[in-house]
Amino acid sequence: MKLPGRSSLERKLGLRVGAGLAAFAVVAVLLTAAFAYRYQLQASRALQRQLISVVSTQAEVAVFAENAIIANGVIDGLLANPLLLAVRIRSNQGFVASGGQIATFADANAFTSYALHAPSNPTVTIGQIDVVMNSEQVTAAALTSTQILLATITLQVILAAVLIVWVSRRVIIRPIVELASHLAEIEPGSGVRVAVSDKHEDDEIGQLSRSANALIDAHEYALAELRALATIDSLTGTSNRREFIRRMEDELVRIQRLESARATILMLDIDHFKNINDTHGHAAGDAALMQLGTILRSNARRIDTVGRIGGEEFAILLVSTDVSQGAHFAERLRTIVAETPVAYEGRLIQMTMSIGITELAQSDGDSTVALARADKALYLAKDQGRNCVVATPI
Repeated sequence: MKLPGRSSLERKLGLRVGAGLAAFAVVAVLLTAAFAYRYQLQASRALQRQLISVVSTQAEVAVFAENAIIANGVIDGLLANPLLLAVRIRSNQGFVASGGQIATFADANAFTSYALHAPSNPTVTIGQIDVVMNSEQVTAAALTSTQILLATITLQVILAAVLIVWVSRRVIIRPIVELASHLAEIEPGSGVRVAVSDKHEDDEIGQLSRSANALIDAHEYALAELRALATIDSLTGTSNRREFIRRMEDELVRIQRLESARATILMLDIDHFKNINDTHGHAAGDAALMQLGTILRSNARRIDTVGRIGGEEFAILLVSTDVSQGAHFAERLRTIVAETPVAYEGRLIQMTMSIGITELAQSDGDSTVALARADKALYLAKDQGRNCVVATPI
């Protein structure tokens, strides 16, 4: 294809558009590479936390009973993952079990510690589990992922540049300017996408538009995954403790601002959960937690918040609800759970729960005050024989 004369506006516009796209591509590649590398590192750390969450109950049992066999089993299971170099389980009473490259524990900054709690009382810390991440392998995986992504993006940019040089201004440059204008107007999370007209359905502009939409989709999906990792409990699909506390704080601010506002907190705990794990295995315990999470989420309203506070303990924030209404809802939940056994490997495992209720008060200094009241009511329910609902006044 013969290029227009040097003074041609078409040629000048083509060169300027090409230069602009090249600059945009460089910036996009650098930003994408940085994002991909950081995302890979964050994903590795998130996986480490998930691994610890899976074995925390066994580790707590090992520390509580000072059982080296269980502790070593937990350690061997964790070390089977190449992301970890060393694992150590310690109790506050001096019990220690470790495995892997133990020498790495000499550096206090080399390992990450996770608290272990008493099986019968999640608020009491009885020890900790220390893990050393295989930084070299994590870094190598992140670099490999980034290099592949960079190569893919670079290839796409080269192909796009060839197309721009090959086709005429009327066929490609003007539609690209229009496409760039549409993209500039799209804000992340708005749900707006580039519309593909019938004229460009089967040509390069249509392909670029669909590719742009796919990249926007991938970007929003990645952001949604990151938000989910930060706020959702991976096993039960409920909010994690940090997100639940945040929602409670927001609701407390609303109650303190509006005198007529009401909100109720439910604390729920699976009765004899340790017996389920001991009798049927921890996988059955996980199945029970998942089923309870599903029941709670399906019965709560969209404006309410269901959270896993820790272990087998859950909490529900009921918005615009007083204690009597909350007690009615809690009793309905208790009945559903008691009448819905957990199906696991051809067996039906009976499950019940105890529930403590309190109401958020304007006088509460922060949300943890109300949470403590609900927790107190929960333990009163357990003292009264479990599988019941107890409300604590403000």
